[in-house]
Parts: sequence; structure tokens; C-alpha cells
Amino acid sequence: MMTNAEDELWNKLQAFQFDEPDTSFTFVKRLARDNYWNDEFARRVLEEYRRFLFLCITSNSGVTPSDQVDQAWHLHLSYTDNYWNKLCRETLQKELHHNPTKGGTEENDKYADYYDLTLQQYEAKFGTLPPPDIWPKGDERFSDIDFVRINRRHFRLARRIHATAFPHQMLVASILTGFFLCMIFRELIILPLSIVPWLLSYLANHFSPHAYEPVQPSNAGGSGCGTNGCSGDGHHSGHGCSGHGCSSHGCSSGCSSSGCSGCSSGCGSSH
Repeated sequence: MMTNAEDELWNKLQAFQFDEPDTSFTFVKRLARDNYWNDEFARRVLEEYRRFLFLCITSNSGVTPSDQVDQAWHLHLSYTDNYWNKLCRETLQKELHHNPTKGGTEENDKYADYYDLTLQQYEAKFGTLPPPDIWPKGDERFSDIDFVRINRRHFRLARRIHATAFPHQMLVASILTGFFLCMIFRELIILPLSIVPWLLSYLANHFSPHAYEPVQPSNAGGSGCGTNGCSGDGHHSGHGCSGHGCSSHGCSSGCSSSGCSGCSSGCGSSH
């Protein structure tokens, strides 16, 4: 349940505009492009970002966004006038900062606790469970992250399929194949050997480096910035590419209305 003051804040956030009226390359389209999302998913993430902002201001404890919501936050930070003036000063009447964590087990545990509290507060304030495709459970939130920023003019990405993505199916298929080969060739040694390809695939996918394949750089004009919200035409404003959203992510971000551990005010981020 929301108080009257919280209702007023939520109404302001729902009415908040991320784009100027004449914008053709909208915030949603930029968010979709930078994260390889479709426009509809990016639009949903943006709405969840509004809810995160609400929880930042109304929570008495730390809160932490999902990685998807954090990407919207990173992008918004590059819209310096819209973020600091229109959002923080005019709408929220409070500055929300996004600063790196100090790192270490204690910090990781703290942000994990913040995230669990965020999911609980989300349900309490909005009367519904957060959508799991945008707000995954805590163990998935902090384990399924291994992002880096790369220049696609210099690298070609190849998706790496993990044998562990469907371990039971692959293992069963290997054993059945070995069983039938044993029947045909009447050699029992074939059965344990049939598991070897699955085992090698498992090890290769766990210990091989990321599949970033270099390509010949293009002579075309370079983009202003990769994933932090610049237009990609080689021109950007002085503060638009300050590095928000351009580093690899190790954990999360946290925020509270009174500031979170190590922050003077607003939010902290774990990179």
C-alpha cells in the first residue's frame, strides 16, 4: 500500500518524460539497440525502471535493481540534463548517485540482501510480483552476469553454446548412443567412452575464453560511444559518454532514500 505522498510521487514518475517531443531516436529505441532487445521489452524495462526510482525514494533500507533495470539507469545517467535536472531536482527533489562498490564479500552480501529486500518492497508497494524476466530471483541475478563492452567494428561475436545448458539431455543421449554401439559391436568399453565427448564439451565451455573474434576495422566514421547512450554517429556531448554503463558488470547497484553504504546520497553500484 502507498501513502498519499507516495501516490503523488508515483503519479509524477508515471508522467515523467524521458524524451523531448520531437525525438525520433527515443530512449526506448536506444535502450533496445544497446542491449539487443526488441522495442517492447525495452519499453517494459523502462517502466520497471520507474518503479525502481520510486523504491529508491520511498525505501528506508537499501534497494538494488535487476541487471535489466540497471541498464536503463546507466543509459539515463548519460542524459545528464534529463536525469539531474528534470528527474532528480524537479521530480524526485533528491539526487540519486550511481557509484562503484568497494568490492569484496561483504559488499557482495550487502547488495544481495538489498536485492531481496527490493523484491519484497516491490510486491508490498505495487501489490504484484515483479516480472521474472526483468526481475529474476536473487541467485540468478548475481550469477548470470559476465558482460564486457566491445567495439563491434573490431570484433565479431560468436554465441557460445554451453553443454551445461541442457546437461541431462546431452548426458542421456550420450549414454543411449553408447549403449546401442555396445550392442552392435559387442564392446563394453564403448559405453564409458561415449560420455567423453559430452565431458570434453562441458570442460571446454567452462574453461575456454570468451568468443570475441577480431575482424578488420572499418574505415567508416567511428561511433561516439558504444553502450552508454550516444548516437553512434561520431558526435556526442561532453558529458554524454562519461562511462556509465560501459564497464563489465560483476554485481549490482544499490540505492536508498538516505544513501547507501559508502555513498553520500542516493545509489551505489557494483562493477
